[in-house]
Amino acid sequence: MRYWRRGAAVVYPPIPEFFLQSSPEPDSERENIVLYVARTVPHKQQAALVRWFQKVREKIPDAKLLLAGFTDPRHSSYYTEIKSTILSYDGVEFLGTVSDSKLLELYRSAKVYIHPRVGEHFGMAPIEAMSQGCPVVVRYPAGLCEVLKHGHGGYWARSEEQLIKYTEKILKMPHREWSRLSREAMRFAARFSPMRFTEKILKKL
Repeated sequence: MRYWRRGAAVVYPPIPEFFLQSSPEPDSERENIVLYVARTVPHKQQAALVRWFQKVREKIPDAKLLLAGFTDPRHSSYYTEIKSTILSYDGVEFLGTVSDSKLLELYRSAKVYIHPRVGEHFGMAPIEAMSQGCPVVVRYPAGLCEVLKHGHGGYWARSEEQLIKYTEKILKMPHREWSRLSREAMRFAARFSPMRFTEKILKKL
């Protein structure tokens, strides 16, 4: 850090151990489910994602978008906007707040996790999804893009068009190629265990 005249080490946060205690069935077939987990606040972009997703459905009619996450009472008008937007389109379901066990089930059933927010500090939900073998598409720039190699367990998207492009790419992948991406995602997520986080912190002290 410039003002302190010393370097700074970055230690990324861990995901809960719960998501690392078991693994999904290897190479399992999944439906064309796209998942997004986030609080219902405007900068998380759920309403925009619902609209963008219709371009995916034009090419992949059986694709389904599932939205889950805490409904923030401070943004009740935005929640209303999301619900209203969903009513205008097909293939979208808003699940609201879900339990950890339900969240685990969602991560294991989705074929791709999409993260549309620009400038996310890091984002734990994409890592949780990857721990369950779900490849991700993350909007660039974001903290996760600092450590996730493009094309290995997921993709960066530098625009709305690329967000759609890479989502379609994963949904259309031959199963063998998707399985490779899925396994890469799980290996990547294993780096974010609480134990490794603790070890890195202690090493830097």
